[in-house]
Amino acid sequence: MKRLTALLLAMCLLLAGCSGWMDGEYHSARLHTEESGAPAVDFLQAENYGDLLRALTEMVEGDLETGTISVDGYPQERLPSDMDAAIRALRNSTPLGAYTVDNITYEQGISGGVPAVAVTIHYNGNRPYVRRMRRVETMQQVQSLIQSALNQVDDRLVVQVNQFSNVDFSQFVRDYGEAHPEVVMEAPEVTVNFYPAQGATRILEVRFVYQNSREDLKNMQSRVQPLFTSARLYISGGSSPWERFSLLYFFLMARDNYQMDTSMTPSYSLLIHGVGDSRAFALVYAAMCHQSGLTCYTVAGTKDGESHFWNIVGDGDSYRHLDLLSCWNAGSFQLLTDQEMTGYVWDYSAYPACEPEETEETEPTQAESEPTEPTAATEPPQEPTEESFPPPPATGVPVTPPPETDAPTESSEPATDPPETSQPEDPSEPPPESSGEGEDPSSQRSEGT
Repeated sequence: MKRLTALLLAMCLLLAGCSGWMDGEYHSARLHTEESGAPAVDFLQAENYGDLLRALTEMVEGDLETGTISVDGYPQERLPSDMDAAIRALRNSTPLGAYTVDNITYEQGISGGVPAVAVTIHYNGNRPYVRRMRRVETMQQVQSLIQSALNQVDDRLVVQVNQFSNVDFSQFVRDYGEAHPEVVMEAPEVTVNFYPAQGATRILEVRFVYQNSREDLKNMQSRVQPLFTSARLYISGGSSPWERFSLLYFFLMARDNYQMDTSMTPSYSLLIHGVGDSRAFALVYAAMCHQSGLTCYTVAGTKDGESHFWNIVGDGDSYRHLDLLSCWNAGSFQLLTDQEMTGYVWDYSAYPACEPEETEETEPTQAESEPTEPTAATEPPQEPTEESFPPPPATGVPVTPPPETDAPTESSEPATDPPETSQPEDPSEPPPESSGEGEDPSSQRSEGT
């Protein structure tokens, strides 16, 4: 009986197909044959465990479902345990095996008079994605592929990388979406699976789940992107970054009927339907600035204890806060320093400081120290403004000195004291007319105040 069973198995392996029983399952294996019908000599061979693993890997890479491995010279007592170990290693340690193989079964027999193993590979549903899989070296290349997938609103990206390193893919997708609201209409939910779970070379399957259909999101892109182009052209005529910041503000605020609400498609809802919140305003404004080469940050913080977003803009030398919603409520374009951001809280270390210009603090001191502009004796100290420093009067204009008082103040004295002979004996009488020479021009402004 045993001889009959062995003979039947050998006959099966010599034919183009064979059948057998193992663990109660049916299996089939293909034999490569020459035109004469004899078994081919170029089929896979294995003399040790490493050869077994390489043979199985070649079958998976070749997308084969069945195959034969010659094991002539292989210690037959070790073959079953080594085959089991090779199958586990293929499914758990190789990228393609971990991603595509569901199970592998095999049968031992005789092929062409030599011991052989007939292998059957059962694949899962990932095989179609392998045909479109990209192969790259670094994680930076993986990130570039993710950006392209987001731009195209793809629902899946499969890529094999040879130098894997850990990346927070969900955060990366969020950051890219916030920086590019002109193409990312909706921030998708992201799931990433790695095949295998460990190792430098892995297959990454990145899935993107959207609430809106791909067709709807592509349509939103087609309506939003022309507005970003219009904004860039609208502010291109500005002579300075600060003028372009102002022009862009008025471009966005041309609509006067905004409705404050949160949307899962922030740029589309804001620009097309006039619905948005502080985050939508800040993200869209920053993206439009970046397309025009302007420096703009999106700040996430709180205002009066509630979550709030705004921008910080600058020209490389100085920076200012710009809260579009506050400007919209006030009806004017306002750039503020850190000290003027009352009620706001943000991470001061994450953004440039918005300090007052140095000239704003030193200009009054310089003006007061000029010898040609003495302060009037009767004028009280005031907060310096641009009106505090009018141009000096024209040369030769006659001025009249102020009358002498019994209680002089401690402020600055006139530049030139009039001679005692020119003072009238009766202080109630008007002083004599002056020739206008050697007198303080600021004394006339003091008399008029």
